[in-house]
Amino acid sequence: MKRIAGSSARAGRVIAGVAALLSCVALPVARGAAAGHTEVPELALDLQASSDKELLSRFRLGGDAELHQGRLRLTKDAQSQAGWVWSKAGTPARMEDEWSMEIDVLLHGKSSSLSGDGMAIWLATRPLDGDAVASGRSQSLGPNFGMPARFAGLGLFLDTFDNAPGRHSRRFPYIAGVFLPEPQPGQPEEEYAHNAPEYAHAMDASQGCTEVIRSTDPHGTSSERTVTLRLQYEGPPPGAPRTQNSGILSVSVLPAARPRQSDSSPAGAWRHCFVLRGLRLPSGLFLGASASTGDLTDAHEIDRVRVFAPETAAPREVEAPAAAAAGDGQGSAAANPAAAGGASDPAAAGGASDPAASGPFCGADGEAEVAAAVLRSPTVSALQAEVERMGTRVEAVGEALNQRLASGLSRLEETLSRLGRAEKELDERLQALADRTAAAEEAAKVVVSKRGGWFEVTLVLVVAATAVAGGAALFMACTASERLEKPHSL
Repeated sequence: MKRIAGSSARAGRVIAGVAALLSCVALPVARGAAAGHTEVPELALDLQASSDKELLSRFRLGGDAELHQGRLRLTKDAQSQAGWVWSKAGTPARMEDEWSMEIDVLLHGKSSSLSGDGMAIWLATRPLDGDAVASGRSQSLGPNFGMPARFAGLGLFLDTFDNAPGRHSRRFPYIAGVFLPEPQPGQPEEEYAHNAPEYAHAMDASQGCTEVIRSTDPHGTSSERTVTLRLQYEGPPPGAPRTQNSGILSVSVLPAARPRQSDSSPAGAWRHCFVLRGLRLPSGLFLGASASTGDLTDAHEIDRVRVFAPETAAPREVEAPAAAAAGDGQGSAAANPAAAGGASDPAAAGGASDPAASGPFCGADGEAEVAAAVLRSPTVSALQAEVERMGTRVEAVGEALNQRLASGLSRLEETLSRLGRAEKELDERLQALADRTAAAEEAAKVVVSKRGGWFEVTLVLVVAATAVAGGAALFMACTASERLEKPHSL
């Protein structure tokens, strides 16, 4: 147990050291937007900061979706509901290469254990409700929380009930992500049905995570029950064509502010969920959300959506050859990420270099700009989250092993104690048996002794009685003889 605790502590110190190195460059990410990023107002959804009329000028609601008490409610806590919302404008050009998004959702219902079905966040090439709004509810019962199976783009699914038949390794509630590329001209969109077995069973564990995303506390405030999802996208690297599917999407989860009994992590700690690689999310995508209920129900609501992106779209430049870069001592923006991010070198510009800025991580102004350029990639935050996640796993494994050893020792001690008690009880029984045997032997001796005394008395009495009887018989015989002799003498 001590070895396990020691190794866990050493692993924790190593991970804490790595986290400390990363924390100084991860602080801007924790505030929601990377350096140099501004909010995208046309995709903002916040009823607290805008009127219903203003929001409806930028978003279109369908199905059972409604504006309710300062939130966008996709479904009520009622059966057979389906609602959705889609932006009227596509993502701007400045979201072509990188962006981040934070979505505050609130899933709650009367039941403490059973709920359904879930909700989805979309970035698709077209609003998936399409003409279904005009033709009734033909798409409202689609397999992807009210949306159809065919789409192109990103689907982020918050699934609160396992509808997929058969066995699989996922535990619910479950957050999963799927990317379907845009088809070639003339070709149909690819198909994905979230609860179909051929998709649910084939989904890799790296495409999702298990997380408590719904609240059963009716007394908590909205902020205490709201879960925040963070999406961070980095497109193809500089120098690569924008048509290349080599982007990265990182998804993290911030639990509700109020700690739950089943949640041992501190409130306010971001959790890394999963990373999708090999995707491309160009500009012009429509932002949407949908939710549905069946026999099981939940209220699915959105509190706020914030999207951040660079102020201007970064130009695409081809990386300069290594020889040219070495010849003139200067590289292109594509070859120099710091230059591409707008960072400058004070010494190269003729200014005095700051000794404090030469630190390996948390330097002054110049190094901070380099760090800001690095932060535009979700890789840093994903790495930090993964390190924290690994540390939590190491501690959990060590704690589990310690608990198992402690439990085993406790059971062994209890078994030995039971054996000791049984041995003592057996000794007591044997002693009692020996005492009873001795008592029986003593009683037998007394009985034998008593029987011997009566035998002697009886024998004396019998002899005495025999003697008396013999004497009496002799006396009577003598008397009779005398009587016979008297007549003869006369």
